[in-house]
Amino acid sequence: MRGSRPVRGTAAVVLSTALIAGLGSAANAAPTPLGQLRKLAREAERTSEQIHQANDTLKRAKRDQVSAEKAIVKANKAAAIAERKRARMQGPLNNIASINLRNTQNVGVMSVLMAESPQEILDQSRSEAALTQTTLNILVDYENAMNAASQAKKSAVDNRAKAIEAQAKARKAQADLDKARIAMRKRIASVQGEFASLPPNLRNEWKSVKLPEGFDPKIAFGANILGNKALQIAMTRIGSPYVWGATGPNAFDCSGLVYWAYRQLGIVLPRASQGMAVGGLAVPEKDIQPGDLVIYYSDASHVGLYAGNGQVLHAPTFGQTVRLSPLYHAPVNTIRRY
Repeated sequence: MRGSRPVRGTAAVVLSTALIAGLGSAANAAPTPLGQLRKLAREAERTSEQIHQANDTLKRAKRDQVSAEKAIVKANKAAAIAERKRARMQGPLNNIASINLRNTQNVGVMSVLMAESPQEILDQSRSEAALTQTTLNILVDYENAMNAASQAKKSAVDNRAKAIEAQAKARKAQADLDKARIAMRKRIASVQGEFASLPPNLRNEWKSVKLPEGFDPKIAFGANILGNKALQIAMTRIGSPYVWGATGPNAFDCSGLVYWAYRQLGIVLPRASQGMAVGGLAVPEKDIQPGDLVIYYSDASHVGLYAGNGQVLHAPTFGQTVRLSPLYHAPVNTIRRY
């Protein structure tokens, strides 16, 4: 009996090694045709949402640039007006010194005449009471005019810096957009090529739609009244094809479906799922209601509308149509309510 124990131990080691090897082989096995298509389609969708995000960023940067350039024009006009006012007051200021020179030998007046700047005159006049109230008023107005001109010039400089920054952001956003579009063309070609290589039975399986048994989309109600209206509108698009970049009314990508549904209610959401993921109100999963936006994946690259009963309405991916899927068909990133 004692001699047999090492044999059993050896057998166990051999069996364990075989199992581990088998698991390793399974893990390294080539993906199935549908699995490969799913992977390529997921990459394409991610790139598509990056395009939407880059486009949104570009639009914001251009708006900021236009706003900053308008502010420059406004600030320059204000600076010119302030400078003209200051220049007009230079004459009365010069007269102050001339009049006092002729009419008095007061030491205070002489100190005014010897001053190197209007500010020094003002300081001396206040401390020595050497000038009349009218004179003081003129000096105060002159000081205010100088400050206004200085502030207007500073505002022009600041807005010019903002415009330069906005231009740089716009150039970067445009470069990101161009880069994403190039990548997208390659992604589309890969997905279409993979789909074309599938046998008919797998193509049909990829396209097939199965509504949950007993599910009636018309009776999905909840506390999110606005979202529920958007959901009911989106429900009318069930069966519409998925098309990258499409926003309806007859074809959609994932964010395009949500964007279109809310647009029918006069509400403009961000175009990209990443933008949708940071707007609205965050909702805990336990409080989810029909019409809430469900954003998926760590990079927020997919979105759908919660339809109740553990289902989400979404435009899934290439080759498929707008449909209902289980809420947790993919990892949930966040839930938002608009």
